[in-house]
Amino acid sequence: MAPQTAPARQNLPLEPTSFIGRGRDLSDLLRLLGSDRLITLCGVSGVGKTRLALRVAAQAIASFPDGVWLAELADVSTREEIVSRIAAAVGIAEEADRDLSGTLFDALRGRHLLLVLDGCDAVIGEVAALGRALLDACPSTSLLLTSEEPARISGEAIWRVPPLSLPSRQGDPALADSEAVRLFIERSQGPGSTVCPHQLRTITDICRRLDGIPLCIELAAAWMRFRSPDEIADLLTARFPQLTDQERGVPTRRRILHAVLDWSNSLLSDSEQTLLRRLSVFCDWDLELAERICSDEELPEAEILDAASALVDRSLVTLTGEYQGRVRYRLPRAVRRYAAEHLAASGEEERSVPATVARCCGSPRSSGTWPCSAGRCPGQSGTGFGTASPPNTTTCARSCTDPPNAAIPKPGCACVWACARSG
Repeated sequence: MAPQTAPARQNLPLEPTSFIGRGRDLSDLLRLLGSDRLITLCGVSGVGKTRLALRVAAQAIASFPDGVWLAELADVSTREEIVSRIAAAVGIAEEADRDLSGTLFDALRGRHLLLVLDGCDAVIGEVAALGRALLDACPSTSLLLTSEEPARISGEAIWRVPPLSLPSRQGDPALADSEAVRLFIERSQGPGSTVCPHQLRTITDICRRLDGIPLCIELAAAWMRFRSPDEIADLLTARFPQLTDQERGVPTRRRILHAVLDWSNSLLSDSEQTLLRRLSVFCDWDLELAERICSDEELPEAEILDAASALVDRSLVTLTGEYQGRVRYRLPRAVRRYAAEHLAASGEEERSVPATVARCCGSPRSSGTWPCSAGRCPGQSGTGFGTASPPNTTTCARSCTDPPNAAIPKPGCACVWACARSG
C-alpha cells in the first residue's frame, strides 16, 4: 500500500535565505496570536514586515488545526480581487450565481485557521472592511496583515516593525552581535563567517548609515563580492550623510531606501538596468518567461541569463522556489515598486512591454478578440470577454503573472503567463 500523506496545512513559501534576529518580536507576536485575532505588522518598505510575518506564521502552524494560509495582495485593487486571492489560498471554489465572499465566509465559519494577508498597503481600506466582516462571521479565523499603515479597525493589535538592532556605540565589544551587523556579514560572507576588527568597524558604520533597514543592508552587502567595505562605505557616504539620533524615523528611512536603490541601480550595467525595470511587470517569473517577454533589440535574449544572474547576486532578485521543474524568481516589493517607476519613466511601459507581450502571445484574432478563452482576463477592457478592444497589455501581463495561490494560471488562458509557461 502506498503511504498516505497528510494534506498540506499551509502554503507558505520557503525562506530563500536565513532569518536573522527578531527573536523578541517573534516570541511576543506568537504570544499575541494567542489572544488577538487581528494583528497588523506596520513599517516602511524594506524593514522586513513580510519576512517577519512569514516566520511568525510558520511557527504558529501548530496553533491552528486548519492551517495558516498566505494571500498576497500587493497587486490587487478591488474587494473582489481580495476575496478571490483569499479564496484561492484556502482552496475555496466559486459557486454559480453566488457572491464569492458569501461562499468564503460559509466555508471558513467552522475553521480554526490563520490568514496572512501580505502587502495590504494599496487596499488597506478594503482589507479593513472585509477583515471586520470576516472576523465577525468566522469566530475561529485570525488575521495577520502587513502594511505600511494600520487597518484601524476595532480589535486590531498594531505591531510596529523596527529596523534591526544596531550596536549601542562604536567601541562596543559585541559589535558583531547586533542584528544589523550579523545580517551584513552573513549576506556578504556566508553563515558563520567572521571579519577582521577593521572591517567590523567599517561594516558597523555602514549599518548605522543605513539605519538598520534589512533590505538596504542586503543590497549593500551584496556588493562585497566586488568592492571592499571601505569602498562601499565611501560610496554610501557620497549618497547621504551619517544620521543623527534626532533624524531617524519613517520619512528618513524612506529616503534611505530610495537612495540605496538609486545607488545599487547606478552600479548595474545597461542590460541589467533594462532587465530590472522590465521584470517589474511580473509578480514572479522563471527564466524562460523573462527571455520571452523582456528581450528585444536593446536586450537580446542571449543576455537575459547573465543579467538575471547578476541581479540575483546583487540581492535585487530573490528565489521563491521551484514550480514544474523551473526555478521561480521575484523582485522584493520595494525593488519592484522602484523598478516599475523606472519602467514608466523609460516609456517602455506603453511601448516595449505591450510589444513583447504581443510577440509572445500573438496578435488579436481576426475576429477582433484577444487570445484569452477561459474566463475574463483581469487586464481585459470592456464589460465582457472577447471584446473588440484590446487589453491593457501591461496590466494583462502583470495580472496573468500574479494569479492567486502560487501563481497558478487560469486553465486555458492564452495570455502571456500561460503562454510562456506552456511553451
